[in-house]
Amino acid sequence: MVPEQSLLAVAGYHIFNGDGTGTDVVTGRINNTFLAENLVTPILYTVNPDCTGTYTVPSDDLHFDIFIAPTGEELIVIATSPNFIAVQGPSRRVSRK
Repeated sequence: MVPEQSLLAVAGYHIFNGDGTGTDVVTGRINNTFLAENLVTPILYTVNPDCTGTYTVPSDDLHFDIFIAPTGEELIVIATSPNFIAVQGPSRRVSRK
């Protein structure tokens, strides 16, 4: 039997503070059900010297790997939490504060 398929749609942005903390602002839905609408939630992240890293959304126990362009201008994200599939990006930097 083929498992039921669902459509996941997510839009939003990440704010990385430069100290391993940040904020996600996101709207997400599966099929016709909103999971979150303009949700503002704290994130924690690490960045390695090779421009890879991780970030987590502690409130939902979601985990992601991140891949950053060496210039810091783009970011690609892939979910690593069990039973959760998501890829975002490339996302462009819009501010240097």
